[in-house]
Amino acid sequence: PPPQLKGNYKSQYEAYQRQLEADGGVPRREVSNCMPPGMPRMMGTGQYPIEFLFTPGRVTLHHEAWMQWRTIWTDGREHPEDLDPGIFGHSIGRWEGDTLVVDTVGIKTITELETGMKHSDKLRVTERIRLSPDNPDTLVVEMTMDDPEALSAPYQRTHTFQRQRDWTLMEFICAENDRNPVGADGHTGFE
Repeated sequence: PPPQLKGNYKSQYEAYQRQLEADGGVPRREVSNCMPPGMPRMMGTGQYPIEFLFTPGRVTLHHEAWMQWRTIWTDGREHPEDLDPGIFGHSIGRWEGDTLVVDTVGIKTITELETGMKHSDKLRVTERIRLSPDNPDTLVVEMTMDDPEALSAPYQRTHTFQRQRDWTLMEFICAENDRNPVGADGHTGFE
């Protein structure tokens, strides 16, 4: 089921849907077309591969889309007291057997839960990342998103990834051929 938005977040999404219909399905964007989706949507860009790098003290995810790098700290640190929000947030993880449990906070509100669905600065994403017990070449990422200001209930998504041992990531440069700049009014122009 889709996220159960509430309050202003529900109203904003309903207005977004009306605007989308009025503009023939072309969404207005508040950020550049070259802006990566950030968390949590970056985990669902299924048409682009993700490389998982497991090293002492951290797990690093390298996304082909927008050449994004995400760090999950596994060295026992806590989230910083004076966290500076970012589009990927701050992620810390711990191992529970063969499952990496990741807690992400500090996600900038310019990112979305789903297309057009905003969240507050209270968004917390919990991921459970493990290999499928049925297929060791399938990675399962179960995500739970909690936001006391924007959601009336936790929102859950599951993503699966197939291991491709012979693939390499391709360079992704969004600014190449970017003919849809964001204007001073904050809306995407079309050229």
